[in-house]
Amino acid sequence: MEEIDRADPGARRTAFRFLVIATLLGAGALLAFEHYREALLAWFSADPSRARWNVIFLTLVLALSPLLIAAAWAWTFATRVVRGNRYPPEGAKLIRDTPVVRGAAARLRGRVHQALAGVFLFASLGILWILWQVWRFA
Repeated sequence: MEEIDRADPGARRTAFRFLVIATLLGAGALLAFEHYREALLAWFSADPSRARWNVIFLTLVLALSPLLIAAAWAWTFATRVVRGNRYPPEGAKLIRDTPVVRGAAARLRGRVHQALAGVFLFASLGILWILWQVWRFA
C-alpha cells in the first residue's frame, strides 16, 4: 500500500492567503505605475541626477527580493529532501495529499529542486549585475 502524507488545512489556507495578497500587491503596483507613469517619467527626466538613479536602482533591487527568497526556500527544501531520502520531507506542510517517494527517486527530486534554486539565484544575480552596470554607467 502506498504511503500518503495528508494535506494540512492550515497550510492550504495560508497558501491561499499568500496568493491573494501577492496578487493584490502586484495588481496594485501595476495600477499605481500606470496611474503615475507620466509623473514618474517627468520626475526622472527633469533632473537625471545620481540620486534619482539610486532610488530607481534600489527599487529594482527590492523588486528582485522575492526571487532571492524563492531560491533560498527551494534550496533548503531540496536539502531536506536529499538528506532525508524522502519526498516530501518529514514535517513538510502540504496543501494537498501527496504520495511519499523514497530512495533514488526522492534524491532525484531533491536535486531537481536544487537545480531550480540555482536557476533562480543565477537569474536574480544576473539581473542585479545588469542593473549594476546600468547604474554604474548612467
